[in-house]
Amino acid sequence: MKFNHIYFILILIGTTLSVQCQKQPKNDTIPLDPSIRYGKLANGFTYYIRPTSSSSDKIDMSLVLKGGASIQDMDQIDIAHFLEHMAFKSSEHFPLGIKAPDQLDSLKIGFFDITASTSKYYTKYNFEIPNKNPYALEKAVLWFKDIVGGDLKLTTEEIDAERGILSQERIGKSSAGADLRETSRIGLQSKIDPGARNWRNDLNYYIEYHRTFKPEILRRYYNDWYRPDLSALMVVGNIKDVDSVEALVKKRFSKIPKPTNPRKFMNMDSMYFIQEPQFAKVAVPLGNQDNIDKQQVIFHLGYRDHYTKAKLHAQEGLRRELLWNILSGVLLTRTRHNEEQYNNDFSGFNKYLTYKKAFGIFQARNMFTIFIDSKNNSAKEGTERTIRLLRQLYQHGLLEEEWNMLKKEEIQQMDRGKSKSTSSLIEEMSSHFIYGEALPEDKNTYLRGWFKGLSLTQVNEEIKALIPAIPDDIGIAAYEGNSILSLNQTDIRSWIKDAWNAPVEAYRPPEVPESLMQEKEVLALTKPDYAGKSTNQDTGAQELLLNNGIKVVLLPQKEGVEGIKVHGFSPIGAQCYKGDDYFSAIHSSAIVLNSGIADKDKFDISRYLASRSNKVKVHPYINVSETGIKGETTLENMETMFQLIYLYIRKPRIDQNAFSDWKKGEFESYVKGHILRNDMDNTMKSLTGDYNINYNNTTAMVEGLPMVTMDKAYEHYKDLFGRTNDFTFIITGDYNKDVVINMAQKYLGNLPDRASQNQSRSYKQKRVKLDNGPILFEIPVPKYGEGKEGMVYAEKYIVTKNFDWRERIKVNVLVAMMRNHLITVLRNQGFSVYTPFVFGGYNFEAARYEIILRVDFNAKGNEVEKEKQFRLLQEAIHQLLGDIKKGTINKNEVERVLKEIDSKYSTGLFNNSKVDERLYEYYRYDAPWLSKSEVDIYIKSLIVEDIMKTAKKYLAKDHRYEFIMGK
Repeated sequence: MKFNHIYFILILIGTTLSVQCQKQPKNDTIPLDPSIRYGKLANGFTYYIRPTSSSSDKIDMSLVLKGGASIQDMDQIDIAHFLEHMAFKSSEHFPLGIKAPDQLDSLKIGFFDITASTSKYYTKYNFEIPNKNPYALEKAVLWFKDIVGGDLKLTTEEIDAERGILSQERIGKSSAGADLRETSRIGLQSKIDPGARNWRNDLNYYIEYHRTFKPEILRRYYNDWYRPDLSALMVVGNIKDVDSVEALVKKRFSKIPKPTNPRKFMNMDSMYFIQEPQFAKVAVPLGNQDNIDKQQVIFHLGYRDHYTKAKLHAQEGLRRELLWNILSGVLLTRTRHNEEQYNNDFSGFNKYLTYKKAFGIFQARNMFTIFIDSKNNSAKEGTERTIRLLRQLYQHGLLEEEWNMLKKEEIQQMDRGKSKSTSSLIEEMSSHFIYGEALPEDKNTYLRGWFKGLSLTQVNEEIKALIPAIPDDIGIAAYEGNSILSLNQTDIRSWIKDAWNAPVEAYRPPEVPESLMQEKEVLALTKPDYAGKSTNQDTGAQELLLNNGIKVVLLPQKEGVEGIKVHGFSPIGAQCYKGDDYFSAIHSSAIVLNSGIADKDKFDISRYLASRSNKVKVHPYINVSETGIKGETTLENMETMFQLIYLYIRKPRIDQNAFSDWKKGEFESYVKGHILRNDMDNTMKSLTGDYNINYNNTTAMVEGLPMVTMDKAYEHYKDLFGRTNDFTFIITGDYNKDVVINMAQKYLGNLPDRASQNQSRSYKQKRVKLDNGPILFEIPVPKYGEGKEGMVYAEKYIVTKNFDWRERIKVNVLVAMMRNHLITVLRNQGFSVYTPFVFGGYNFEAARYEIILRVDFNAKGNEVEKEKQFRLLQEAIHQLLGDIKKGTINKNEVERVLKEIDSKYSTGLFNNSKVDERLYEYYRYDAPWLSKSEVDIYIKSLIVEDIMKTAKKYLAKDHRYEFIMGK
């Protein structure tokens, strides 16, 4: 193809010049931020030390190694990730591993203060030192030195012990559903990006590799790529003596010898950028999936930004990346407006890829990528409409109102980013190390001055220079048998070329409603007086009883909060309906949200709210045992929020197209994102007498959809929200009480009591008497989870008892103790467990305390061997819980947990921003109103014996219910 050939030559010339420029001194390189102590040792090791003026004593440290997954050999499937795990095993100076219980205790840190992650470009190890702790800092440096200095032991025994954990991590993170986009992703990536590998997107394929790869494969990766010239250390935080930290770094890392004859490091992005434009197709088998569109087609368009990539070290590169992000944002907004119709056949998304950003099949930095998802044979139309939007932006530019809004938002974001967290500073350093991105002093201020001075004419000229006519790379995915798979590169590129060359008019933004309610509607609302007014002696809140029965609770705060929050709720939910009616009721609020209010659909509402200077959030909800509505906004938009609350309750919009759009979207969401664990949680609740189940991407949700009718949904919605006598509205925030009372009278006071006279008003869930444990339940795997490897094992400890706040605190401490201890013990005993979950507290609806322990577990061998491994896991868990009951736990660990809980209550529960949550428990469940001082005193009074007694009480065998799902 002549076009491709010429284009390739231009790319090659441009890239060659770019490479030559990179080899020569970069005279336009921006000087590094002088507040960073930067150095490079003789062996190539790099370090960044950045003191901050934070009042916190915390220091964050990260070791970054270049390469990550992109430099794996073809026989090294997920090996970069596997090696990340092995760094926590034995090494020269930590024979039992950095996270051995005694080691963590000596460092006075928690299990999750040391973490790691792997990406395409890097592997990163993080060590958080919570407070002044020079001993921990020295040990962190020593551990990092072991990692990069070739001192990880990588024994066969430890590698074998970790195999199941890696498999279980992948199982735990995989969704039971899988859509066309996900099943085709790896196949398309491997055909287009040389940094990707053609490994099957098959969970069992990965698990089998994890089980069988030879240890020499992992050791080869370690020897090839874990070395000082590909590594950098970042230290950020309240550092009092930078010289001493730098001396420590030099002392440790200078001892690592410079690599001799190292394997040549390959920058896969550079290889990607110099290759010819790519075209790839993937045909996905249909299988036995239900509720899918067999004509669905996924398009990925990739535009390589060579120039910005070559200028990342300079001012021009930073500016161009900012402009690209603006372009991407504008195009995405226009795309969304273009899709504003129900039952739309195609949707689009785009993103400019920078540090830590990837999308679709593209991961290379400095790529502009467009994603198009089309259905019902609309692939060509969807692609052409997307390209015309891009052409429109190229030819006519931004509108003045678009630019003014974008400019304001971007400057506000820059101003908010002036005070950076330690993690964001480490990210900037990582980007400087990995990509050579400029890191000037106060990056936001550096860009702000230039950006603020840009005019609309200038920004349109700049953006026009960025937008390319034809994508470099095209990826297509479709189900087998789709005619689009017979088309070749010439066919598809001609679609795009024709769409680009077609005439386009200037962009006309969709109309924005002038208001939610007409002025005459607002004026027609009377201001009914309230039936009663009092001050609550416990909370200090003012309580109003409106004539329609609604109770309004007002408790304004003056510090620590901005804006206003409203939460209205009734203790009556969908459970008051039986049979098919129940499913219509439980889904009715989602149906209304998708449809809109009065004469405005959800798109009108979205545009109207987007036009406001600050965000307004309002959403009604209906669950099993409660009906409610929540709102949050700034004071200037307070009336808009109250109008939305009024209209969602008073005038829900009815639209058959919106209803069918909602139902179709729910089926698609289930196929894409069904979560097996949610199904298991629902079954656990049902088996133990708690019927407040979750309907988010669960089998319970999709099985109930055929029974949902639009008429019944609106009938039950109006009935549940019409019971004004049952509603309490809590209003918190920084506001003028008289103004808010006026709003409440005007909008809440005019809500009519329209409850059905033939419906019972008593729906409080009754306590369920359970048979004594231990009882083991086996839960079948739902349809979309069949064939998946791995098992989920859970224990639920249930004690039926009235609520007591002191008891809840002790249970919270016990839960934290179990969580911290469980992962350490199970990992150290060699079980194939990734991350155990422990959570619990008081279940107000079921009137009982619950502690839930859940473990994703992957056993090996035949059925007999798997059964044996499960029994060993079960015994290990019970032994651990027995140790806690006996009090044979380290006192330092208890102190850390008590400090964690104290922080949770003092800075969490008693923070002014949480007052609405405390008021909700008080009015919804009659929970006591506590003072911060009495809670602080009580937590400080707790000792090991208190937790031991609590453990004995709650972790008794007769309170234990066990559950298994999976192989």
